[in-house]
Amino acid sequence: MPATTETNDFFINYSNWGDPFCNTTLMMVVPTGGSPTAARLGNANGDNKACSMEYNIVVDSTNTYPTFQFALVTNDDSSLNACDSPLFQFQLFDSSGGPIVGPCGGQLISVSSPGFVTAATQINGKYVKYLPWKCFSIDLTPYLGQTIKVRFRTFDAVSNNSFMYAYIDCSCDAANQNVCITTPTTIVASLCDCANYQWFDPQGNPIVNSNNDSLVIAFPVPGDVYTLSATNIFGCPINMAFTLISCTGIDEQENKFSISVTPNPTSGIFTLQSDVLIKEIEIYNPLGEKIADYKLQIKKKEIDLSSQPKGIYFYRVLSDSGTYSGKIILE
Repeated sequence: MPATTETNDFFINYSNWGDPFCNTTLMMVVPTGGSPTAARLGNANGDNKACSMEYNIVVDSTNTYPTFQFALVTNDDSSLNACDSPLFQFQLFDSSGGPIVGPCGGQLISVSSPGFVTAATQINGKYVKYLPWKCFSIDLTPYLGQTIKVRFRTFDAVSNNSFMYAYIDCSCDAANQNVCITTPTTIVASLCDCANYQWFDPQGNPIVNSNNDSLVIAFPVPGDVYTLSATNIFGCPINMAFTLISCTGIDEQENKFSISVTPNPTSGIFTLQSDVLIKEIEIYNPLGEKIADYKLQIKKKEIDLSSQPKGIYFYRVLSDSGTYSGKIILE
């Protein structure tokens, strides 16, 4: 590492002011989506020092999904080799004190990393450069019950009075979350700066065209669990699970009658039966597209989906007593 003397030079910002060298182009707290405070680690002295800040996370079901946001300021002019240049470091340590390896366990960022912007201000004859606020999340589910240490460090250059300091914001959430049912239900994952999104249905099958941080479920069923995988800005995999639940004041079925579907799963032909007269039955494919609509006045109906591809299908039954929605598994 470039600097040789380590200190704990950091303080907490309570106001959303612009950085003194970057003005309002870089705010000292997260502009949107963060807390009203942020820590500043390091300074602009360029006096060959490293600054560190660390804390412990006792991982439980409520904080398995920490999110970190950071912004960096430096006057590094890229004249030094990588070993001597200013750096920002993020590290995770397991309960034994050993570093967690791989992209999820730590990163080093220098001015040669993508995204730095040159400001108009000069310090020690070199232009200030800043990295706008970045965001990444880590999945700590494998470390449930353990104490994980999080460490941030900034390093000045060994020579030439180059510095780097950081603004840091942190929050924690659960990787497994409950979602109240509405019709339709929209799940929005609290992810930031991620890529390679893929949602999976309750059977673990990938959902087509689900390549962002939200998912709309046309026919939600209580107890169903939808999962999301993605990668953060460092290529670290993230996995989240969302369980659909019925919340107080929400009647997701709006039903005052019962429905039975047999067999379910089915190879194609199944029977739908009600204890009241059915006025209409709608069938939807896994994409939420209506593929059948039966208008009738009966209590029992045989339906044939043999010509459809395998997957999860949904039905909606309308009667004078209300509506009832459910799913059919076509194998």
